[in-house]
Amino acid sequence: MCCLSSNNKYHTGTGNAIIVWLRLSRAVKYGYARVSTDDQNPALQLAALKRVGCHSKSVFKDDGLSGATTKRPALLRCPKTLQHGDTLIVWKLDRLGRSLRDLITMLDDVRSRGVKFRSLTEAIDTDTPTGGPCGK
Repeated sequence: MCCLSSNNKYHTGTGNAIIVWLRLSRAVKYGYARVSTDDQNPALQLAALKRVGCHSKSVFKDDGLSGATTKRPALLRCPKTLQHGDTLIVWKLDRLGRSLRDLITMLDDVRSRGVKFRSLTEAIDTDTPTGGPCGK
């Protein structure tokens, strides 16, 4: 993933030129997908994220990790990448975690930084006037 250094210059690793281009041209749609076991397939989640505009290089994915565990490397990297104006999109809320407390904490954090949130299955979209949870 790309990141800003202290002097606001972009640094990228191999294959991240697309993210830099997206970042320079507009806000980025980031996706997060997770499957709990190695024998599950994230294809349904990844296809749904692609349909709503998440480029494959902007999708964070954890494989074979329970939502109850706090050691999900992709989910830990995701909030560090999000910037004001970006959107975090998940196929379903339970992909972020099974603890309501952790889910609320994460969503409050991204909202406070000006990041939009969208859950495809639950039809939550904080970029619409009534799209937030409970109409917020």
